[in-house]
Amino acid sequence: MGFNADTAIRVLTMTSLGGLLFTTGLRLTWPEIFHALRCSRFGWIMAVNFIFVPALTLVVAWFLKFPASMAIGMMLLAAAPFAPAVPVFTKLSRADMPLAGALTALFPLFSAFITPLICQLSLKPWLGNGSLKFNVLAILAVLAST
Repeated sequence: MGFNADTAIRVLTMTSLGGLLFTTGLRLTWPEIFHALRCSRFGWIMAVNFIFVPALTLVVAWFLKFPASMAIGMMLLAAAPFAPAVPVFTKLSRADMPLAGALTALFPLFSAFITPLICQLSLKPWLGNGSLKFNVLAILAVLAST
């Protein structure tokens, strides 16, 4: 059984991102996080990330007549918003750290349920009648284990 570079890269990536998020999260308090969510426009943040960005991506891919493989890749990225490195960049820019931490924790949970719906709706033009299936429980299990 030799050295597997892909596995090593995944483990290192997960470990470094986990460490960065963990140390960032240790600096936050629950009252700060709840206050940031109450004071933010959480509904707008959700709508932009889960509706506007995928819709804009769909329109751009359709209007520019991208090949199916490129359009599908773009839609998958648009349907799964928010990068886990956002708190790191938020800290560097001295922005609202409690809000970034709260969104980093909540978006994967929302994505497990909303992203499959977005994909099923938005990928139909490129997949036709081909079936597209997502296992939400498996997605949640991966999120919990990560």
